[in-house]
Amino acid sequence: MRSFECVANQHSMYDDGPMSLGLREYRRKRQRQRLWTLIRWLLASAAVLAAGAYAYQTGSRLAARNLASLEEQLAQATSKAAVLDAQLQAQREQAKASIDAWRERYERDVPTGELKGLLELVRRKIETGPTPDRLRFVLEHMENKQDCAPDLQKRRLLVETPLSRGSRQPAAFANGSVSISLAGTPARDDSGNPEAWFDPSQPVTVRLTPRDGEASEAAGPLPLQASLVAGDRVYHFSIGTSIRGFAEVSMQRCRFP
Repeated sequence: MRSFECVANQHSMYDDGPMSLGLREYRRKRQRQRLWTLIRWLLASAAVLAAGAYAYQTGSRLAARNLASLEEQLAQATSKAAVLDAQLQAQREQAKASIDAWRERYERDVPTGELKGLLELVRRKIETGPTPDRLRFVLEHMENKQDCAPDLQKRRLLVETPLSRGSRQPAAFANGSVSISLAGTPARDDSGNPEAWFDPSQPVTVRLTPRDGEASEAAGPLPLQASLVAGDRVYHFSIGTSIRGFAEVSMQRCRFP
């Protein structure tokens, strides 16, 4: 029993000795190390979080600035597009107005229909005889209502064909002031052979010759109108159908112009 107590006392002595103190010091040191490790980890985590928050805020500010810049650029592009669209619309309207003006000018200056025929006749007249001043004088003094003789001269004339040519001389009207001759296409019998008289369904050529001047011709199916100016008179002829081989000719004399 005493031996056990002695051993216990010896152990108690060792617990309070240097070894026991070293063990406690070692444990405290390990605890401090773990504490500093935790603190460093917390500090590092806090630094990472702070850096992340700073980066997020910085990124957000940059994104906001970029968004504002993009919105400004978009507004500028939209405004520029609106200006360009307005300019394009104005140019389109200007081009349309120019085209309309040229079309109107073309329709006004380039003759068509009867006016084209009249201008062509004026051009030929200027090239072959009357001066522009003479034509201008005539046009200025012409009126719709003509001063014509009340009586008509009427005659029945033979329409010449190749089979009857030379059988008649041109017929004189207005006391020989103008003469007229007619020529047509021969009619054909049932066998297709040509006959001496003309075919009234085919065009007839009218030749008008003034007493002192050049002859003029007109052609077409009957009834046919033809006119001739000689001096200060104009002679209007109306040619229609009559008995076989002949045409009915009426002449009216009017003052010219």
